[in-house]
Amino acid sequence: MREVTTISVVIGTRNQRHILEAVLQSYCAQTVPPEAFELVLADSASDDGTSEMCAVKAWPFRLRHLALGHGSKAVARNIAIREAEGPLVLLTDADVIADAALIERHLAVHAAQAGRVVVGRQILVDRVDQVGGPGRDALGGHDGGGDRLSWRELVTGNASLARDTLVTAGGFDETFVGYGYEDYELGYRLAARGIPIVYEPTAINWHCHPVRFEDDVVRKHEAGGAAVLFARMHPSVALRTELGIHPLNRALWRGVGRVGGLHAAGVANAHASNWRGRLARWFLLEEAFQRGVREALAR
Repeated sequence: MREVTTISVVIGTRNQRHILEAVLQSYCAQTVPPEAFELVLADSASDDGTSEMCAVKAWPFRLRHLALGHGSKAVARNIAIREAEGPLVLLTDADVIADAALIERHLAVHAAQAGRVVVGRQILVDRVDQVGGPGRDALGGHDGGGDRLSWRELVTGNASLARDTLVTAGGFDETFVGYGYEDYELGYRLAARGIPIVYEPTAINWHCHPVRFEDDVVRKHEAGGAAVLFARMHPSVALRTELGIHPLNRALWRGVGRVGGLHAAGVANAHASNWRGRLARWFLLEEAFQRGVREALAR
């Protein structure tokens, strides 16, 4: 008779076998028994041998590989959440390597006080060989366990909550198809239901995802469109202000766009390591975001 699953680890993936194997290996070393959890892998039409990798090894935990068609990250995750058998769900990603005590720490917080979202400490690194090192915290300014977080701090690369809560809230909104805001929008809905989002710094994982600055600009542009979608879902002056898509901001950036040479100067200084580089990167990212906002509002 199979043991009852305590928590389901939900991972969405597409053509990430190069890092996914290291991620799965990290769950082989968990401090909880392998019977205590399952890993549900929502695979959006990978053609890089992911399916063969999942099948070839006798993983100590229960690995359920869901071979899906092409679809957004939100769609894949929702399918995996519906398939999950654990009363708790741990949301993470295919390029995020787990600390040995990750599941244990999430379970401990839920055992002490149920009915909350637990966000762990996600450390950003560029390479797998940097796992275990200091890296860069995805959430700065939080040190103590139990710190209350805002909806904008729902890091779904390291977050757990009751599966029923997630399903009742509607899961991830599948209208989001590009980069950005599907996790924040979920956090917004959960917070509106009065569900606390709390920080647990001892629940650690490492996000191995180097991103070139040029890629960041593209993602920021997509995020501008996603922010408009978010604001239209939840009409509120306060929300639009928090998202940075209010009329004053739009007018300011229209004016900035008329100042000749600013964009070119930003590009020229973007890779400098001094204050000019930092200012240039901030400018180009915000410019891309506001361009995405304007385009989305015009549709």
